[in-house]
Amino acid sequence: MLVGKNTVIRPIILEEAEKGNKKIARLLPHIKENVGFIFTNSDDLAGVRDLVTKNKVPAAARSGAIAPADVHIPAGPTPLDPGMFADCA
Repeated sequence: MLVGKNTVIRPIILEEAEKGNKKIARLLPHIKENVGFIFTNSDDLAGVRDLVTKNKVPAAARSGAIAPADVHIPAGPTPLDPGMFADCA
């Protein structure tokens, strides 16, 4: 199994497309934002998916990042004092 981020894979795919490899050139429109490709010779794609899912780890939130899903926080008291929100504005 070979895994690569789009910043690494994109130049390689562009190079191969310039050499005339039309099949691999069809991947180019799909390389945007944070995308990872997994290349494998295995016929067991469900096993590859299970392996990737099993090794998935959560990423910490970053300032300015956009959430992949809507986040709703109910109104009410919090354990945070008002000074902690001074950096959020």
